[in-house]
Amino acid sequence: MMEDFSNYKKLNIKKVIMVVLIALLLIVSITVFCISRKMEKNDTNEDSVVPENVDSKTEVFYDINNTVSIEIPKKYELKQTHNSEYLIKLSSDNNMDIYLSKIDKIENRPLSSIARADKISYLEDYNAYSNLSDLKELNVNGNLAYTYSFHYLDENLRKAFYIQVVLLELEDGIYIFDIDFPLDDLTTYTNVTTEVLEKFVKY
Repeated sequence: MMEDFSNYKKLNIKKVIMVVLIALLLIVSITVFCISRKMEKNDTNEDSVVPENVDSKTEVFYDINNTVSIEIPKKYELKQTHNSEYLIKLSSDNNMDIYLSKIDKIENRPLSSIARADKISYLEDYNAYSNLSDLKELNVNGNLAYTYSFHYLDENLRKAFYIQVVLLELEDGIYIFDIDFPLDDLTTYTNVTTEVLEKFVKY
């Protein structure tokens, strides 16, 4: 008597189809999972890298002979113009200016005395000024410096400005930083003097 194996064959085919479908589902699931993890990783990397790069972008400005440099954040949008009166002259469209010049040391005359004389002489250039600060001693990367500041009115722009002057004494001379910007932007530029002095390099 012959046995009927047709049902058995049908069951085997069903089992094979089921196994193939499960295998396909597993492959698709693993592929989708891997792709989604990779996309999440890329998104995380982009989120962490982009803002950091934007915040840390700086630009280095050199004097014409490459003897000194200042590294400043690009957010200030400063542009350099060469001028025989200054080692470095920077300005922005927002009326922010940074000037760096150098004078020789005066034998047997302390920096405080030179800074005091500079302050008196500089103020003579202005018809009116206010909020004149006292002379203040600073330590800039281990070197002695003095600073003073005041407000003045720019008659052409009809705008009040804040100006800070720093005299920094190094072995080869005295470097004078002159930083000024609109008084309305004092909050925006509150750290600029510190940033300039910290990133000043003499070669």
